[in-house]
Amino acid sequence: MILTSQDFILLCFQFPLCLWLVKYLSKRVDENLRSHFKRGIILKLIACIVLGLIYQFYYGFGDTLMYFNHSKFLTGAIVKSPKNTFSYLFSTDDEFYSFFSYYIDQLYEASYYFRTANITMIKIAAVFNFISLNSFFGTGFIFCFFSYFGQWKIFTVFYRAYPDIGEKFAYSLYIPSVIFWSSGILKDSFCIGCIGLIIYICENLSFKNLRILIKIPILVICCYLTFIIKAYILFCLLIPLIVWRYSLIIKRIGFKLFVKRYLWLNAILAFFVFSFGHIKALFQDVSLPDLYLLLLKTRTGFESSTDSDGSSFTLGEFSPTITGFLTQIPKAVNAVIFRPYVWESKKIFSLVAAGESLMFLFIAIFVFYKTGIKSSIKIILNNPDVFFC
Repeated sequence: MILTSQDFILLCFQFPLCLWLVKYLSKRVDENLRSHFKRGIILKLIACIVLGLIYQFYYGFGDTLMYFNHSKFLTGAIVKSPKNTFSYLFSTDDEFYSFFSYYIDQLYEASYYFRTANITMIKIAAVFNFISLNSFFGTGFIFCFFSYFGQWKIFTVFYRAYPDIGEKFAYSLYIPSVIFWSSGILKDSFCIGCIGLIIYICENLSFKNLRILIKIPILVICCYLTFIIKAYILFCLLIPLIVWRYSLIIKRIGFKLFVKRYLWLNAILAFFVFSFGHIKALFQDVSLPDLYLLLLKTRTGFESSTDSDGSSFTLGEFSPTITGFLTQIPKAVNAVIFRPYVWESKKIFSLVAAGESLMFLFIAIFVFYKTGIKSSIKIILNNPDVFFC
């Protein structure tokens, strides 16, 4: 078992400590939003505990347990040899393996957990372990706070943009799947924290403010870590983020003044466009057939977990061409947002997910019915915030 009696003993002290910290931090939040702030983070902390218990006593294994288990080993190695801390934490994959081959070679799951993204998660958790006293729940709580910090930053962006209805955006903090899957020691927890900071900093970026000297390094670090852990998130976020930022500026000051005043910004964008050929060259070995094979491998993994997870779906066969991928987009969007359907759920956990998906389906139908499909498309295209989302 990964969870030990020490984890549960420390939990008795760490959870009340976290509640006190929530109360302390909430004093720095707008009084009108204080209840939302406290409720959201407390739900996430509870979800972290539930996540650990489910993975330990229901599944018996899982990423969150393995990240913690391997991070404890790394924390121990740092304690034994403090002078090597920098080398361990900033090592490449090959260097990391050379340091700890005697440990990695004994593991049956080494080929999966010791890839770049997972090694990065192990390193981050190992650092947090020093604060949590090597406690699973304590380290998970730190991930929760970082994740929630990012979510809260996204909320504040839209709260300020729409003061009349701003408080309603707080309901985004209570989406069950987001609460659960962005809690604890998981890639999603860390990435959602980074995404929140990226969006918040980009929306608030002002070159007249000296705080930019702090914001730019944070932005770069968040982008880098997101790229290392889940690169596709950064790829999906980058272009909408640039378009959104440009649209907001143009909306505020007008196009002509924008061209004159933000000449430097246009120059930077032109540089990136010019560099696209060089960026593309970095990925020239990744062809559509290679991506297709990767998707097939991933899909096989999903289908093989049907019995244990209680729900599955398939998009069917498709060819490894651009047309083949594009034809799958409607099915994929439907699968991500509106599935699993209630009748596809075989276990209690997938039934909860199905309930959430059904809620999103009803909301989508209601919005399009109330607003009209034409009007909805017009609003999306004319409102930079909605278009970005």
